Amino acid sequence: MTNQIVLPGVDKQRIIEQVQATGLDGILLSSAENVYYASGLPTLPGSDNPILFALKNQLPAFVYLDANGQTTLFCWIGAAMNFTFPVDDVRNFFNQESALDELADFLRATLKPGTRLGLESSCPFVVARKVQEFLTNEAITLIDEQLLSLRLCKTTGSLPAIQLYKASEASREYERKRTES
Repeated sequence: MTNQIVLPGVDKQRIIEQVQATGLDGILLSSAENVYYASGLPTLPGSDNPILFALKNQLPAFVYLDANGQTTLFCWIGAAMNFTFPVDDVRNFFNQESALDELADFLRATLKPGTRLGLESSCPFVVARKVQEFLTNEAITLIDEQLLSLRLCKTTGSLPAIQLYKASEASREYERKRTES
């Protein structure tokens, strides 16, 4: 049986508009928050899969989103087993070397001369170096401010998740105080 993952209230159209407005051909998301919001992959510490969060340095997940909205998720194969993500393509890998190989194959097929790509400043060094094999530094733009502005505007779909998170945090705090006394 396959479990269908839903996006956590992200407005994908706003992301696409932001990519287009900045003159980029695509963005490569690598932070746990943005991978989660763009793909539904539970990479955050509070999203019921602490293994993915713990493995992020060795097996980083990332999402490529082009200016037309095509979304590709790159993730450890163990995270994708029995799950269907709301993306156009899922590329799996077993270890860091195969992750970089998978990314290189994708970039080779996707990036055309003159492509402009947005990266987060927190992009893992090995991933950024792989991107630099295909693009000049002038073709790479940091997109932290644009992503922050998108994350600050909440959708109605994200509000239940925020409320659930607050309730679980309050429950953990109550339990912590109860066990301390």
